[in-house]
Amino acid sequence: MTAEPNRNGPDASVAVAMTRFKTAVLSRLKQISPYFIAMALFSGGLYALHRLLAPVHLRDVMLEVHSTPTSSLAIALLATAGAYAALIGYDWSALRYIGKRLPLRVIALGGFLGYSIGNTMGLNALTGGAVRYRIYSALGLDAYDVAAIAVFASASFGFGATIIGLGSLALHPDAL
Repeated sequence: MTAEPNRNGPDASVAVAMTRFKTAVLSRLKQISPYFIAMALFSGGLYALHRLLAPVHLRDVMLEVHSTPTSSLAIALLATAGAYAALIGYDWSALRYIGKRLPLRVIALGGFLGYSIGNTMGLNALTGGAVRYRIYSALGLDAYDVAAIAVFASASFGFGATIIGLGSLALHPDAL
């Protein structure tokens, strides 16, 4: 027979203290681990960007920018601003369609970030929808409303792109 350890002595209090310490450390690690993961991913992205841009020199880029006519740069900036205004307009139209009213600044933020992040990361309905949900739910919209916005915007884009494509083919059938 083996002797049972004494559970009421100083060893027991040390064991309880160690268990509490381990629990506290694990709890704290669970709290801060997303920050370390985000920093690691960001660092990996910076490293990848550094490697991808290694053959590109800032001087060459600046020479190209300076050789581009100012009017072309201005038109490009205006076209970009117009495109984002149109994307924000999708959200504005969708909100009007489902009968919800939100401040224009919130619609602009939700539309701009939703499309920017969604188009960058891919799976626009999922990633952009998550961004929209985060922004719009703070003002009372539920998941159904955000899904309706995403479907309305996708259907509007699909319909508009089809009309433009058909119009282009009607005007220039040989372009295909």
